[in-house]
Amino acid sequence: MIIDGYNLAHALGLLDGFGGDELEQARDDLCDMLAMYKKAKAHKITVVFDAQYAPEYETRNDTIKGIRIKYSPHGRLADSVIKNMARKEKERAIVVSSDRDVAESAQASGAAAVSSQEFQSRLIEAMYFAQEADAPRSKERRIDTRKKGPGFRSKKKRRKTKAKAQKL
Repeated sequence: MIIDGYNLAHALGLLDGFGGDELEQARDDLCDMLAMYKKAKAHKITVVFDAQYAPEYETRNDTIKGIRIKYSPHGRLADSVIKNMARKEKERAIVVSSDRDVAESAQASGAAAVSSQEFQSRLIEAMYFAQEADAPRSKERRIDTRKKGPGFRSKKKRRKTKAKAQKL
């Protein structure tokens, strides 16, 4: 999965009223949510963030909680990075972005495209199931459907005799 980071963060409401220093908190919150999604779905996830106006020495790539974080290089938009990644991955990629240009480019290269709003509902559902799986379970009595005791099977000679008798 290739995710347009700020696009999805905006769809999730993580960027409402944020600026400057709070941007890092929004990125961390998004990564936490995606880590829970990854726990439930086990997809390889790469999140691409825009860093076109950041100084050259600040662009970096990280891995946080199994989520690969990629920042666009100085002077390039995250959209172009996502398009290139989708072109390389082709059918194996799923691109999450509400940007029409990015989605159309991904589909033209053979990748699947999902809007941020559509992925938001899947993300929330997966997070719910991941939390349910982590919740401690009560000591309920487990119903066991396995057969108890040794199995009984007639001797081979007796089975053959019985089979011949049924043919009569």
